[in-house]
Amino acid sequence: TPRKHDIDMKKDIETLIAEERADIILKYATGRQGGVEIDPWEDADYSIYKVIDRFGFMHEDELPAPTAHEEKLKQLEIERAEKWLKMVKKWDKYKNSDRMVKRVYKGIPLQLRGRAWALMLDVEKTKKENEGKYEKMKEQARLYSSEIKQIDLDINRTFRNHIMFMDRFGVNLALSEVTINLQRKL
Repeated sequence: TPRKHDIDMKKDIETLIAEERADIILKYATGRQGGVEIDPWEDADYSIYKVIDRFGFMHEDELPAPTAHEEKLKQLEIERAEKWLKMVKKWDKYKNSDRMVKRVYKGIPLQLRGRAWALMLDVEKTKKENEGKYEKMKEQARLYSSEIKQIDLDINRTFRNHIMFMDRFGVNLALSEVTINLQRKL
């Protein structure tokens, strides 16, 4: 009957999607070093890049020498990082203080940004309160997320000239897991 045919076809499509999702996840879990075959069109030629900037982006040509203004900004960033380091070491004294708020508005140095946000958001407390939840969300995403193929396509075409994303099925796995879990929360 036509209705049974439609149901069978829908099951076949769902099975194909589930198989494709499992295949993509396996490739990220295994990685290039584990023997995942990568199509030539997916594997960019990085031999043309000669310089990596401080943000991890690769460039074909040498970067110009910093200007006096850039050197001044760099020195300011070093001073700001030293202040933040002192503040992070004595977090209980500075959390929720006017000084901390002012420094956030001025900018958190790159080197301390992850640590500062973790302290401001009290990540350790949240992790303890939700122990095992992240792993459970990752497993659910691996099994049921309908967005894995799109996330994989996006990862492959985004920032391919950045050292974190240059290897197909490499370090960017962490980003895909975060993206999948965020997609599930929204």
